[in-house]
Amino acid sequence: MFDLSDYRFDAIVFDCDGTLADNMPLHYEAWKYGLEKNGASFEVTPQMILSNAGKGIHDIVGIFNREYGDHLDAGQVALAKDEYFEMHHHAIEPIPEVMEVVNLYKGKVPMAVASGSRSKSVMRTLTHLGIAELFYPIVSVDDVKHGKPAPDMFLMAAEEMGIEPDRCLVFEDGELGIQAAEACGMPWIRVESRL
Repeated sequence: MFDLSDYRFDAIVFDCDGTLADNMPLHYEAWKYGLEKNGASFEVTPQMILSNAGKGIHDIVGIFNREYGDHLDAGQVALAKDEYFEMHHHAIEPIPEVMEVVNLYKGKVPMAVASGSRSKSVMRTLTHLGIAELFYPIVSVDDVKHGKPAPDMFLMAAEEMGIEPDRCLVFEDGELGIQAAEACGMPWIRVESRL
């Protein structure tokens, strides 16, 4: 269990992948499948995926295209990645320490989700875990102009909850998400990545 005694907050904002859901290994395999199926010229490593956690798929594919001189179509990579993810989605489990926090604070403080994944993927994961109804709003990369490390997702979540950003505690596993939380003055707790 996380020790929250040093934090003063009126709401909690959770990242989804790797924070609420223990699905980063599945995301890595799905990325690998999507990129390889579309002819990526490079070997996909876990570090490549972790270092870009929180960014949108179009941004990530653009980075890989520039770095490796490829011409991968982000839409096609996304389709293949989603196909793989859907086939193996049933195996996703929650992260127990984070779920302890969710269960402790549900009904006591507003709780939101701010995820760099696409809305369909986030809702599928939260629904599979049986926790979607515990969060409002559920903000995804589809809802903002700039993904993490920009603060847009966290600011939107705070605004929709009616809570000042500095009173929202963030749970996040990705470095880019932590940068986004810091950019809008939100205290944060790192959830260790399991990849």
